[in-house]
This record gives sequence, C-alpha cells and structure tokens, in this order.
Amino acid sequence: MTSSPQPPVSRAREWARETFFPKGTRRAGRERALQFLFQSEFNRADTLDASLDLFWEQDDLAFADELARHAKEHGPVLPNRQKEVAKMRRQIRRFADAIIRDVLLHHRELDEIIAGASENWGIDRMGTVDRNILRIGACEILYHPDVPPIVAINEAVDLAKLYSSFESGRFVNGILDHLLKNIQSASPDTPAATPAPPPPPSE
Repeated sequence: MTSSPQPPVSRAREWARETFFPKGTRRAGRERALQFLFQSEFNRADTLDASLDLFWEQDDLAFADELARHAKEHGPVLPNRQKEVAKMRRQIRRFADAIIRDVLLHHRELDEIIAGASENWGIDRMGTVDRNILRIGACEILYHPDVPPIVAINEAVDLAKLYSSFESGRFVNGILDHLLKNIQSASPDTPAATPAPPPPPSE
C-alpha cells in the first residue's frame, strides 16, 4: 500500500522550517529574546511596548533582506510558502515576547535565584550575554511549565556556546543545573532534569 502524497501546506511548512528556521521556531524565539534583552541593557525606550515594536520592525527588515537574498539565488518564493513563513514568524514573536516580558517582570527574583545558584559569581560579574541567557533559562524553568526543565537548560547551553563561548556553555549548564536542584528541594513536585522526548519540528 502506497502512502498518500503529503498535503501542500505541510510541504510548504517543512520547506519554511528547513530553509529559514532549521532549529525550530522556539529556538529562533529564544535567539530574538536574547538579542532584545542584550540590547535593552544599553538602549532603553520610553516603554516596553515601544522597545518591542522597534525591535520587531528592525527584525522584520533584516528578515526581508534574507528573504530577498533567497529569492535572488533560488527564484521567487511561492505564495503558500510565504504564508507558512509568515505564520512561523508570528509564532517566533509570540514566544520571544512571552520570554522577554516574563524576564523583565520577574527581573529581581530571577537575578536573586541565579546568584544563589552561582557560587562566588555575582550577577554583575557575569558577561552581559551569559547573564541574559541565564535569565532566559531560569525564566523558562520557573514560569513556562510547557517547557521541560531539561529542554530549558539544553537550549540555554546551546545559546551560550553559539553566542558566547564553549566555556560559557559549561558555566551556564552548571548554574542552571544547580538552580533547578535548589528549586526541586524547595518544591518536590518540580520535574527533574531528565531526558525529554524530542520536540516537534515547530519547537
């Protein structure tokens, strides 16, 4: 028995993911959140909404350039593929905005918890990239129950290796692992950092 052809929309989504978001929309969202939080330490707008609007305007322009380069090299992007790309971009923004708002809302608590898990390392001594990656990881562990702790930690480690250094990856892993154990000792119902099943393609 032969399998039926894959629906066009599914093929378009698979193309969009493989072409522009090979690590998934959630990874792309975490990267945008890190970029915003990093920039916000140096450039502050009057309101968070104004900062986010400006950030996404710039991100839209950068992505439009990327899309144009792809079209120049490979030909025009078909309408159904454009639709899927736009849908995934909206998912990225929703996920990134949720992280950004939660990190800023719980800023002091996150910094205190991170400092408590990082022996001999005050939050102000950490590099700007490293501490914002730690805030994102801690935020997901504490306030995003849909993200398994092991996923939050692994994603933070990958971000540190990509945007800081291999040693930063080890640094982030150690602190977040210690942080999770501290949370588990206070709240035994918190899931342990055990291997999770692989996320679906859109994660």
